[in-house]
Amino acid sequence: MQSATLPRQQNPLERAADRVPLRVATFTRLGATVVGAAMAVFVAGAESYNETQVFAVAIAVTALSGLAPARPRIAAPLGVFTAAMLFYAGALLFNVSIGPAILVVGGIATVAALVIGHQKRISPVIPVLALFAAMGAVSGLVLVIVFAIGG
Repeated sequence: MQSATLPRQQNPLERAADRVPLRVATFTRLGATVVGAAMAVFVAGAESYNETQVFAVAIAVTALSGLAPARPRIAAPLGVFTAAMLFYAGALLFNVSIGPAILVVGGIATVAALVIGHQKRISPVIPVLALFAAMGAVSGLVLVIVFAIGG
């Protein structure tokens, strides 16, 4: 008697990610990242607090660096990392003018980057680690800026 192998069941998030065309996810991440970086630059210009200005510019530069061409194994986690940094920065800037909009746009860019990683069959562990690394990087950036500038 042969044992039949059952097909792997996808969870609802995987099914949803598979339904999004890769091109749509790619352009969504690109657009959301550029808009989020532009908003961060706006915050830097609108705020008078030096630490906020430096933080916003650093986040904008980091977010845009995630759009640079890279090898496929690096591009997907880097995209998640930089988009999540934009998301977490929006959470930190929530009480500043357009901080909530940065949070939303960063969230959209992060979801799009996760969809891209899924469709390119990157192990799900890597994007999750990129999400946690982004949280740590934003926290570390805040500490460096506070001690270097606010010191």
